Amino acid sequence: MKKENTKKPLANLKKSYRKLSVVQKMILFIGLMFKKDKIVLKDGRLILVHKFLFISNKEYADLGRIRDIQAVYNPAADSYYLAIITDDNMLAFGRGVPTEALQWIRDFVIYAMTR
Repeated sequence: MKKENTKKPLANLKKSYRKLSVVQKMILFIGLMFKKDKIVLKDGRLILVHKFLFISNKEYADLGRIRDIQAVYNPAADSYYLAIITDDNMLAFGRGVPTEALQWIRDFVIYAMTR
């Protein structure tokens, strides 16, 4: 009986994995160029839209249920984000945005809530 060489298929698998990971890195890099986050204030609701390439995710919060809006520091990422705290959940917006811009967005959302 002839013994099968199991090392060669594993080597081929490792090579294809390396090629795949490079392709994945390229897709991720290109995708980050097309990443977009935005806040929409409409009909008494706040909508956070997170867009990555062609995939869109929306989070909703009623303006009447918002309890607090804070610029929060995340030491793990060494950046600030805007935390919108409601009765039942917390929405995060603007990771990597300058602190002054987050404060302006915070003030504008508070203004829109009190209008």
